[in-house]
Amino acid sequence: CRTAMDNTPVTYALNQLMADGVIDRDVRIENHITGETTGDENAESVIVIDAYYDIDSGELIYSDALSASIRNADAVIALSAVGAGMDLLQDDSPIMQGVTRALSEAHEAGAKFVLLSDNLPVDAARFQEADTIVCAYLSAGFGIDPTARTSGSEDTGAFNANVPAAIRAIFGAADMPGRLPINIPALEKDTDGRWVYSDRILYERGYSAVSED
Repeated sequence: CRTAMDNTPVTYALNQLMADGVIDRDVRIENHITGETTGDENAESVIVIDAYYDIDSGELIYSDALSASIRNADAVIALSAVGAGMDLLQDDSPIMQGVTRALSEAHEAGAKFVLLSDNLPVDAARFQEADTIVCAYLSAGFGIDPTARTSGSEDTGAFNANVPAAIRAIFGAADMPGRLPINIPALEKDTDGRWVYSDRILYERGYSAVSED
């Protein structure tokens, strides 16, 4: 997770995957955000849920426990969410620092690294070393059950439906039919050491790597 509030849609997605038989119902899930542990303690597979960013303080909270979990993992899925502008893409951004460290530790341990970009997909340009990049746009309603406000007279659509949908696709339980809604330019360092957009387009609008593999 990026923040503790991402635990809600992530847990919802895992519960869906278990209900559908994609993940074993007895899989051990260690949730470092809530402190809960579920599943069979002798299960072959372990899923660890943790966060690296405190949305209230705006600070990095990358713990030793998170680091150890990544170094013991076979695969790591890291959520990243950035908005318009360049500030959150810079090296001093706690979000970039968290994802960069997770990517580095995962690869040092021989694990696969999946970047789940769950807002504007421009952060895909920062993490070209990722083994897989999945873009799920326009996150909203952090901490709200994705099924909230989907029935009754006040129906206005689901919150955070993009995160469970992306996780289902990563686990192979759903297709990825989406295409990029914008061009994503490559990033380069300016003379002052800050990241800026270059004139080169890294991914064009309408691009979908899935259709080309």
